[in-house]
Amino acid sequence: MIPETLTITSFILLPAHLSFMSFIASVFLALELTKYKWFKAFFPSKVPASVTPILVPIEIVSYFMRLVSLTVRLFINMLAGHALLKIFSIMVLSLTAVIIELLPFQILINFILFFFVILEYAACALQAVVLVSLVAIYIDHALNFIKH
Repeated sequence: MIPETLTITSFILLPAHLSFMSFIASVFLALELTKYKWFKAFFPSKVPASVTPILVPIEIVSYFMRLVSLTVRLFINMLAGHALLKIFSIMVLSLTAVIIELLPFQILINFILFFFVILEYAACALQAVVLVSLVAIYIDHALNFIKH
């Protein structure tokens, strides 16, 4: 989060790891607490037997797409903020190099850059809250999956 440096969250590996570990934990927790009744949720009741071979793969794919959506959502949001901060800091540094003599203007530009860094920290904190909230929703859904 320091301008002109590389951040680990701008790579897809970290959001993928966080998403994968939370997804696997929710699946194992659901398997442990429901005593393997969790698998019955992929076989919906009150559905004609002719539709079941089509519906079961759709249910499985939609359940596992949570992993992909959580990864991509976190990665894109973090990457966009980091890219915006990087672009703005490059502009500020190039402006500072051009107008060395104007100290009040440099102070204003650095204050704006500081504001953007604080704004990016707030966006990162918000993304952490959203990630934890989505993981909690996924765990709740995994535990209550067999009731639906």
